[in-house]
Amino acid sequence: MAADKSILFLLLIDALKNTNREHPKTTKDLIQDVAAAWQELYPDESPATISPSTVGRHIKAMNKSGLYHIATCKNAKEGYYCDRFTFEAAEFSIIAQALYRSVAISTDETRAILKKFLNNTDDLGEDYLDIMMKQIQRTSPRRKPARATLPVIKTILDAIWAQKKLRFTYYERHDRDADNMKKRSDKETGKTIQYVVSPYYLVWNMDECYLIAHSERHDNANGKRLSHFKVSLIADQAKLTYEPACSIKEMMEYRRYTIKRTIPEYQAMREYAKKASSEEDKHRISNRAALVKFSLDRYMRENLFMFHDDSPLVDIRLYFRKSFLGTLMAQFNLDRYTIKAYPTDRTFPDGEKIISAIITVQANEGLYMWLSLQCNNVMVVEPDSIRSKLKKRLEKSLQAINEYEKGPHDPIDQKQLEEDKKKIAFADMWKEMMDIPSDKNQDKPELKKKSDIMLSAILGITPKSKI
Repeated sequence: MAADKSILFLLLIDALKNTNREHPKTTKDLIQDVAAAWQELYPDESPATISPSTVGRHIKAMNKSGLYHIATCKNAKEGYYCDRFTFEAAEFSIIAQALYRSVAISTDETRAILKKFLNNTDDLGEDYLDIMMKQIQRTSPRRKPARATLPVIKTILDAIWAQKKLRFTYYERHDRDADNMKKRSDKETGKTIQYVVSPYYLVWNMDECYLIAHSERHDNANGKRLSHFKVSLIADQAKLTYEPACSIKEMMEYRRYTIKRTIPEYQAMREYAKKASSEEDKHRISNRAALVKFSLDRYMRENLFMFHDDSPLVDIRLYFRKSFLGTLMAQFNLDRYTIKAYPTDRTFPDGEKIISAIITVQANEGLYMWLSLQCNNVMVVEPDSIRSKLKKRLEKSLQAINEYEKGPHDPIDQKQLEEDKKKIAFADMWKEMMDIPSDKNQDKPELKKKSDIMLSAILGITPKSKI
């Protein structure tokens, strides 16, 4: 009997959690919710319920504990509502935008995660949730993958926790059509590559989720190195192996990015090691300690846009606009204590003063991409090798433009462009009216095929045209 009362109390708490200021519940509603939940849990037992006085007594106890805040409506007859939420509107809006923009999870996964915030945010947050849910429902963002990737992320987390190697195949590029997703293969044999990696971190960068790991395929004569994999391109067959993962301490990058720790921390790790029941436990504890000591933040800012190869780390002296200092520090995650920036007696052609600073970064494609994007604000002073390579890249771009301007032009046909835009807008409207999210079509091939044919007819294109 006492156990039954405890269960009924928990069911009442659960019923109250699904309330807010706009959606309160009367005592009668709460009693009905509890009875229905009980019947669902114990269909073969006789119905159990609670009295109105018990509901009132439990709500007083909940508020007295400080763990909950159940408010009474101004008109008490309208009932009660939960006035304390896990996420305030501002907190939820940040999470919702990150989910909406992420190219690592599908539209269905985004929708399912957002739904979990229902009754976990305040009224303002629920208004924003309603907008985001309608945005997802109205048009599935084309940048998102059609296949589910949360199971892949779960497998990666399991491998990191267990310190086991991970086996997977890898797609060459993104495509919303699963038929066009080709797996990376060996150029010599033509066989699909099976990656076996030691996983270390999951990180977010530029709306994409990356796995930082070690793959023997990417090692060189100098030793073991870290590799980056886009989680959205890891195939569904990702599996744990029984083979222990290599420690991140074995990687060449570890020496540079390890953080010096205090003596108490080392003592704590020794105590953990003593409590380990096996050599495998000691190995796992040691590896986890190494993951904590690795400066992930510093590593990411020195590997721009998550590009990473055998290029060496270099100290680059930059000249940049005085007004660009804040943007530079944000890009490399620095502050006035960690960047040595000095004014010079030079100016840009428009008269703005030039500031000089030295930045440490890996000299790979990510660096040249960033320098090309910021060529109006930043110029490389030293080393000469970096400046020369950047100059050649910019000269090639200018040469391509000059060559085009000399030859026959390919101007935009504004009339045709407007017609195409109208067709696309009509196709989007048709999809919305049909209310067939493209992600769901993956599980209904016949429905997806009919949808594609109709859309192709509207757009005037051949179905499944490939690039």
